[in-house]
Amino acid sequence: MTCPVVFHEATPENTYRSGEPTSETLIFCHIRDGRSDGAVLSLAKKVSSIWSACTGASEDEVEVLVALYPARYVVRGGERLPEGPRLLVKLAADKTMIAAAHMPFPGLGRVRKADTGAGYDWVPATFLDLK
Repeated sequence: MTCPVVFHEATPENTYRSGEPTSETLIFCHIRDGRSDGAVLSLAKKVSSIWSACTGASEDEVEVLVALYPARYVVRGGERLPEGPRLLVKLAADKTMIAAAHMPFPGLGRVRKADTGAGYDWVPATFLDLK
């Protein structure tokens, strides 16, 4: 999974909170739909933490908004990619081993229906699972 980053700088005189100019940071994350609520919350918290660590800004001054978009019309290489949820249903049902970039070592695992019944969870592989 890759995460493109685009910065749009807004000066304090163009950024307001409660009608007052502010220099607080607002980060919008646009991601494909199909992740569990826990995964989305984890992403938002990590983005906030990393921004704070890199800039020295207090996390109290960082607001992260995550917008989820259906993956109905994603095209790569001239071919339509499968929709996230439909693909996840198949991967979970088949217990397909997945190699995924930007995931904890070893970057291998499977997806399964979340215990809450909504969304999917990443289940990292252990070396005993590698077959």
